[in-house]
Amino acid sequence: MLVMHRLLFAIDLGEKSAWGIIRLVHSAADLTLVTSPQMKEEMEANGIPRVEVWRKGVDTEVSERVLSNTHSLAFVLCSC
Repeated sequence: MLVMHRLLFAIDLGEKSAWGIIRLVHSAADLTLVTSPQMKEEMEANGIPRVEVWRKGVDTEVSERVLSNTHSLAFVLCSC
């Protein structure tokens, strides 16, 4: 999201046009996750629907099992 946001401003669409494109893309999503309450406020203020804050964290039990399996690690790295 942040990369697209920066790209749209970098090609000089202007803030209003950039938010229009961002709104169009995010309106198609079931949910938009952001990493802070401030980002949620900004997204909602610019008309982005269904925004929730994702509390950063890792389930260490699950990630430990995945990372201990070489095949799973390759899948995780390739699917990013």
